[in-house]
Amino acid sequence: MLKVSHAGEEQTWRSRTREGGGPPGPGGAESPSACEAAGVLEAVFPFLDLRSLARASQVSLRWQEAAQEEALWSDHCERIREECRQAAGELARRVGALLPHFGRGSRERLGFLSETAALARDVCDKQLSGGAWRPSPGAWLSARLMRSLSRRLAEAARAAGRLDHSSHAITVNFDIFELALRRGVGEVATMLFRKKAAVPEGPGDPRLAVIRDAGARDLWQERFGAPWCRFADFCGWLEGRLPPFLEPQRFRDFLAYFVDFPREDLVTTYRFQVLLSLFGPLDLLGQRFAAYVLGRGFVGLVNTVKAEELFCEMRPSADTVLIRFSRQEPELLAFTSFDAALRRVEHRRNADRNGAPIPIETFLKRQYPGYLLAPYGIDDLAARAESTFVYAERDNPYVSARGAGAGRAAPLAGE
Repeated sequence: MLKVSHAGEEQTWRSRTREGGGPPGPGGAESPSACEAAGVLEAVFPFLDLRSLARASQVSLRWQEAAQEEALWSDHCERIREECRQAAGELARRVGALLPHFGRGSRERLGFLSETAALARDVCDKQLSGGAWRPSPGAWLSARLMRSLSRRLAEAARAAGRLDHSSHAITVNFDIFELALRRGVGEVATMLFRKKAAVPEGPGDPRLAVIRDAGARDLWQERFGAPWCRFADFCGWLEGRLPPFLEPQRFRDFLAYFVDFPREDLVTTYRFQVLLSLFGPLDLLGQRFAAYVLGRGFVGLVNTVKAEELFCEMRPSADTVLIRFSRQEPELLAFTSFDAALRRVEHRRNADRNGAPIPIETFLKRQYPGYLLAPYGIDDLAARAESTFVYAERDNPYVSARGAGAGRAAPLAGE
């Protein structure tokens, strides 16, 4: 088995390509020995497994060009696609067997999981040869995203298999399996298959065009040069735009909760676009993320029932709103509000008439003028959880009081 060591070499290659340099050799031309080496690579690469091939593609420009041949990836993608289909079918089977043994609330949650498994199967049933992007720099991303989706399906199926209606209850944190899976389905559908609503037509790698703001897209391409980057590199890029009072490690923990959960050390243009659409523009992203995620009001993954229970606990005397993840639309956020005059709770998502996300600050000012942010926030333990199983094993939701006590809310961050 060929072992590939690429530590430190990837940055050298990226720097060389950004500066316009060609591969080694006089005048940038391929020498006879280089051509011979390329032939060796073409002979060896078909025998590498997926992980080794992905690492090899990052060693140098020549290795990347040899590793991006479509034939090398088609077999891997087809095999992983079949794994996804089987995992989706197994998840649906296990959930179906559980439904008769649980009460109405748990059946509703299992039903959401079953629906998401069906969506995953629909995505997997698309023939990659007709719908996936052609290989380009970082082409292994398609295979990696399909592998990630396969793992999430398998984890959800394993979690469903552990449920025993006689001794285990489905807690609110169980929803993390459905949310992580729904995010993976959306990412695969956007990054691997052309969807005109999500990816505009244009020259170059269409996966870079997922970033709709041209300025942010140019900055991403200049920094990373591919439709993905490592999470640590992404954080380093954003930290220069953070408010000076913000603790960098806490920002990284909560950012991982938003874009790199379960932890995969991967940020794609799709995930970056979700952040931009909610907290953009780029120059204000760090400031707004800190205001609305690290501060009061954001409670992460709680369902509508738990959101209403939180209002019962705080008994607000003024109009109040809390923010949470949307289970059905992972690119959006859900807003649960309490009208003090009518004593009524309502739920909304920050989508316009076309279903596109409205930036959080704009949506709050438009829909909830004069409302206060609820005095709750995400527990730091939630932000540091690295896997769905670690997150789901707690009985209680990862919600804690922030600053003001129950019944006291905070003004909206933009006011």
